[in-house]
Amino acid sequence: MTLLLPSNSIIIFHPHQAGHSEMNTPVSRVETRVQKISDMCAENALLEIPCYQRPYVWPARDVEKILQDIRQAMERGQKQYFIGTLITASHGHKGGHHFGYELIDGQQRMTTLFLIALAYSALEPDSALAQFARRPGDASDIRLNFAIREQVQDLLRSWLNGVLPPALSIEDPYVKCLVTGLDAASAFLTAQKERGGLEAFGNYLFNCVQWVNNIVPPGTDLNQLFTALNTNGVQLEASDILKARLLEMVPARQRMSYDAIWQACENMDVFFEDNLRQVFPDADWQDYNYHALKKYKAAKFKIDESNPISTPALGIQDILAIQAVQDGSTRLAPTTGQEAHNYRAVRSIITFPELLLHALLIYICEKPCKSDATKAEDILRIHPDRLNESFDPFLKDLNAQDAQGFIECLWTTRHQFDQWVMKRIPDADNNLYCVPITPEHEEDKKSKISRTMPGRDGTPVGYTALTQLQSVRYCTGEHAMQYWLTPFLGRLCKNDIEDVGQVTKLLKTIDNQLSCAQDQKKASFDLLSGTHYSEIQEAEIVITDMMKRQYPRISHYWFQKLEYILWNNAERGPFPTYLEKDKFKAYRITSKNSVEHIFPQNPTFSNDIHKDILDGFGNLALINPSENSTYSNRIIIEKKEMFLEKPKYDSLKLAHMFFTIRNKPYSDLGEKDIIQHKNEMEYFIRQYYGIIA
Repeated sequence: MTLLLPSNSIIIFHPHQAGHSEMNTPVSRVETRVQKISDMCAENALLEIPCYQRPYVWPARDVEKILQDIRQAMERGQKQYFIGTLITASHGHKGGHHFGYELIDGQQRMTTLFLIALAYSALEPDSALAQFARRPGDASDIRLNFAIREQVQDLLRSWLNGVLPPALSIEDPYVKCLVTGLDAASAFLTAQKERGGLEAFGNYLFNCVQWVNNIVPPGTDLNQLFTALNTNGVQLEASDILKARLLEMVPARQRMSYDAIWQACENMDVFFEDNLRQVFPDADWQDYNYHALKKYKAAKFKIDESNPISTPALGIQDILAIQAVQDGSTRLAPTTGQEAHNYRAVRSIITFPELLLHALLIYICEKPCKSDATKAEDILRIHPDRLNESFDPFLKDLNAQDAQGFIECLWTTRHQFDQWVMKRIPDADNNLYCVPITPEHEEDKKSKISRTMPGRDGTPVGYTALTQLQSVRYCTGEHAMQYWLTPFLGRLCKNDIEDVGQVTKLLKTIDNQLSCAQDQKKASFDLLSGTHYSEIQEAEIVITDMMKRQYPRISHYWFQKLEYILWNNAERGPFPTYLEKDKFKAYRITSKNSVEHIFPQNPTFSNDIHKDILDGFGNLALINPSENSTYSNRIIIEKKEMFLEKPKYDSLKLAHMFFTIRNKPYSDLGEKDIIQHKNEMEYFIRQYYGIIA
């Protein structure tokens, strides 16, 4: 949370003044500093997590996202990357080993930085960034101190020193996300090391990642301050500011309806039609199925201004004037009672700011507005962390028609997103996805809106070629902006496509073209606008070049794409002999970031394999880091036996390779097997791209 006052204007009162006339006289002001990791190390400062703080709760995907965002900032040449604002209290004296900051607000971000430094220290123990994980004056202890949580302290200390951690339940709320967060950071940094960019990335983290530290004065009642922050303060989201700027241009008599559209779109973790039912309770829902909701119809979706569920639209001055808002008061209310079972929680693969940016691109392409005021080159620089800045060219001289038109476009974009884009199901395996409605079933078109969630056995609904191909894109693209979504949603918004086969074919075309693009961002816009494809090369050239590359210069995308091609071939039939049906049924395309050498790089017994072949596509597979460490440097025969004993496949590419060599003695294995496998995989890829029949 962030106080809704400038950081250098926060006024703190001492608790002993309560009840006295001088209560309204400020004692002192907060000291504000811009800091970075290098400053913390130079100060020998500890980080204290007080007992009143909740557990660390960032999921692995948020750890991955901040790492990706930091890397993108580094690659763009940004001199600083800000992670937000902290509120702390200082303890001890500068220069002493016991000087530290008690984290009142911001412990999630700082704990994440600590976990990143901890993961980095395992790869580069003598680096400057690794020192951030270590306690000043005691390199065997950790810089982060959890008050009264010795079990967490012991766990982190064991990780730092590379010893067996204490026996703790993975479901312990104080442990669970620390484990997954460290795993995510380790996987990301390992991949960075494989690309040869770990040192530069570590230096950027150490010197350029910054935050604003608001240090409250001595004597402040920290428990009281923390409670006040959590019960009365709420961060003003960038999307709230954007909504206010747009609604200012909407005629007053229609403002509440367009505010309701915005509310229905912004809650990404509930299905769109559930949101619509809540913000438009007076609509005749008996007349609608999901396919009839593609476009906003003003005559059918009206707001009763006397209805308490409807939230009045606020102008930008109203929003900026708010300094204490009850949490959730400007958001959709939670569902209760009889209809609660109809509101199913899901997890979106993108955030609402990201959806807004996709909708902006779609609207600009479909309805060019304000002549040259909004240019393609301006739109291409969009980024969800700079939402309002990204919208500035569009908002310049904004008129009512464009404001309403964009919000209506947002409706359609969100509708098509829920119709065709996979979502995570919280109660199921984290790797399972569903397309909420599969309109291949005729009864879905005729009936009222209904969603079929996974069965009790965890089987996902809509587990199809469409979701598998989306998984390839999602797992190998930038989390900050899934560029494939822009042309995909744009085409769906423009055309009436209701057949899952046609939608899958559309995504296949977009994916194939983007896979041959030199610049994903530019190619995405070209595919959306349909103007020209200057950034897209011939598939023949791209595939030939990729097959000549060696580790680590082969993009993870091509390993995942091959997994999809092999899966799709087996799904369509005939079913290949090298696969077992039960293991194939359990197989999912999921996020993987560790490249395994099938024939080991440093074998116990030499195979006399040339390095170019050993590091080439035919001898590589993409798997999870844990699986990679299990295979370690074992000979290929041992890896094959371990692979075949597993209940499901790590990789379909590995399954194909191990089946090919299943009956060969170890002494006969070598370069010819790698070359044969490479040629077979290249054939499948070229066949999929239509290069060969």
